[in-house]
Amino acid sequence: MRLPGREFMGIIDDSALWVRDNYGIHHVIAMWMHWSQNILEPTLGPMIEKDGFRGMADFWGPSLEAEKAGARVYYDREQFVLEVSDCPHMRFARENDRPIPGDFDHCLKCFMLYYPIMRKYGYNMESTVHGQSGYCVLRVTRQKRSAIPAVDKKLTG
Repeated sequence: MRLPGREFMGIIDDSALWVRDNYGIHHVIAMWMHWSQNILEPTLGPMIEKDGFRGMADFWGPSLEAEKAGARVYYDREQFVLEVSDCPHMRFARENDRPIPGDFDHCLKCFMLYYPIMRKYGYNMESTVHGQSGYCVLRVTRQKRSAIPAVDKKLTG
């Protein structure tokens, strides 16, 4: 059974708030890291490995379109950019008259979910968030390689 996006948003957010209230924010972060590694990475990772930026666009584009996030996804040889004008989680909270606690950062969640995957597959990720407006920009670039190759320094006696 697949839950509609709206219900899924509520479950994700309510779960995180419950864990935070009962166990602390560090357990919420651990939960997000678990989701990243065990739920998202098995799907997104191979898409990145196979198609790089295009794989990222193929992963995010359809889901954000279905969630009506007002998303714009674009990429070129240098970067992948995901611009969201109406974050589905923020909208869900507003439409359902749910307060958005100041210490509960929906944007941190996205960063914690996707940053480890990007790093694992050789990319850097940064995000720009505009308060609780629901607007953010996620930018992914390839990790820069050192100009000096690593040298195995074994000292022999």
